[in-house]
Amino acid sequence: MKASWRCVVALSVAPVAAVCGSDGGPSVEVTRTDSAGIEVVTIHGRLTDLPEWASVDDRTVVRGDQAPFLGSIGEVGWLSDDRFAVEDAQGNSLQLFSSTGQYVRELAGRGDGPGEIRNIATITVGVGDSLYVFDLNLARTSVLDPDAGLVRTAPVVQREGDPLVYEAWALGPDRRLVYQIGYDPSGLSGPYPRKNQNDAILSVRDGAGRVRSGPVHFPGDFSADVERGDATAPFSNRPFIVAARDQVVYGSGLAYELNVASAALELRRVIRWPDLAEPISDQEVDSARNVYLDAGTPVLKMLAASTMTPNLLPSRRPAMGPVLLDDSGRFWVSRFEPRVWGPTLHSEWHVLDATGRPLGRLSIPARSRLIAVRGDQLLLAEADSLDVESLHLARLRN
Repeated sequence: MKASWRCVVALSVAPVAAVCGSDGGPSVEVTRTDSAGIEVVTIHGRLTDLPEWASVDDRTVVRGDQAPFLGSIGEVGWLSDDRFAVEDAQGNSLQLFSSTGQYVRELAGRGDGPGEIRNIATITVGVGDSLYVFDLNLARTSVLDPDAGLVRTAPVVQREGDPLVYEAWALGPDRRLVYQIGYDPSGLSGPYPRKNQNDAILSVRDGAGRVRSGPVHFPGDFSADVERGDATAPFSNRPFIVAARDQVVYGSGLAYELNVASAALELRRVIRWPDLAEPISDQEVDSARNVYLDAGTPVLKMLAASTMTPNLLPSRRPAMGPVLLDDSGRFWVSRFEPRVWGPTLHSEWHVLDATGRPLGRLSIPARSRLIAVRGDQLLLAEADSLDVESLHLARLRN
């Protein structure tokens, strides 16, 4: 697997910064070194030594069990005036709601025509609340005005033989951050089950599809190549990419490492927390296996026996799940959770400031997904007992 960033001997060491625990004593330390112009931030200590934050004053803003009846909440665009553009991932539509949750209009319906959608992979909120909606199935970005509708459509140029463009984010009117998944056939040898390894590729392209920056390669996820086909590997790492107008944050999730780059993919800072490396426990593997076994079908039982064999389990559990970037530049980092099927819920999160200094940790309610953070507001998708999801706003207390 190729790596596009350099790793050389540290040239200088910055003073150690300490994060105080709840008793006022130092508990987590941060050191900073310079490596050929790239700042390397290393965090030492236990996650449990960070101050524990809480969320209060939960308020439902979009109910999934009321018109237009969202089957499953997908991507969400949180506009500057606090309106919400919400994807119905089951109905393949994009709906607009007011800041108080009142239904406004449909922004895009299911279909292949101009302004229609099939499978939204990403939504970027641009200047003036323009919505850049990338559709994986249709390989295009639709630019929508929340009040006027479709502005233009920009197809993603997919040259024959190129890796699949899986996600794309707008970095400006004519710049896109493109995430491609390359296929690495080197692991497909030997008896089943075996790893089907992917290569994660990032590049910045202009409106004509020309590569302007990159590509950057890092380890992608892997699936299980089994006798009956390809299956999800529950303990595979999940690469993360976070795009903003002035920076891109990415990583494999294998180890605790955030790569912070400019919008031109020039690496500026690497944030590491080596103490968070954990082994995979037998109890965690058994719990994931039992999800398949409890379903009772022969196919799922076969997957339970195949996808969690020793050769498909990493030596250590992946260190990170999804990462979010809030409006003040803080990093919200989740703990990895194995994926079986359906939405993977990440209940444990912690927060770093823009320089990589740890600030606190937070547990979100059960059956909830953290979607976005703005100031002290948390936007959550929360499922009820019937698995109907609604959007909630909670206020952060720290």
